[in-house]
Amino acid sequence: MNALLKNAFCQLFKIIRWKQVHSYVYVIHAYAVLGLSENV
Repeated sequence: MNALLKNAFCQLFKIIRWKQVHSYVYVIHAYAVLGLSENV
């Protein structure tokens, strides 16, 4: 039971980390789009 709980927390941590990285990529992409539209 303890190992199962540990595994669940590990999976949750991976999902949270992935979403955090994904949100950073999204913000960088948004800045790039804004920069391009400003240049045009």
